[in-house]
Amino acid sequence: MRVQLSLFGAFRAMQAKPAVELDVKDGADVAALREALAVHATKAWPNFNPTLLAASVFATESMVLREREALPDDGRVAILPPVSGG
Repeated sequence: MRVQLSLFGAFRAMQAKPAVELDVKDGADVAALREALAVHATKAWPNFNPTLLAASVFATESMVLREREALPDDGRVAILPPVSGG
């Protein structure tokens, strides 16, 4: 399955394009996508911080996904890093 992963926050600053495409097994869950992103990021993003990935969540347009939830059939997911501000 090909996943179109939209990047936000610190992940958006890692590359010029606002999304990355990753391949995962059919029926994969969020944990598998997290692993696929870690592999991609380690190779492609010199400033990648694994701690940021561990603290981030994945979401569809309408809901935050839990770690063991299956990825949506359309393969469209976003990664949302923690934010702060004032």
